[in-house]
Amino acid sequence: MYCQQLVIIMHKQLFAEQPSLVNRKGPIFLHDNARPHVSQFTIRETHELGYETLKHPTYYSPDLSLTDFHFFHSLYNFVR
Repeated sequence: MYCQQLVIIMHKQLFAEQPSLVNRKGPIFLHDNARPHVSQFTIRETHELGYETLKHPTYYSPDLSLTDFHFFHSLYNFVR
């Protein structure tokens, strides 16, 4: 299911809306280590689409995501 959504929905929509991101040397893709995201089928499909998959760090915290750090940095600068 996840891989079908990835290929059918996300890739086609990204290609339609931002073709420069898909047509570059290799689109970069980040997802967590959930079982559907790291299955051999998903890895093979993303590789066939030409995506470079970033490894999710093993020091995962359920209450913080990697994107939160950008928010906290901006908030810190605002409060300062």
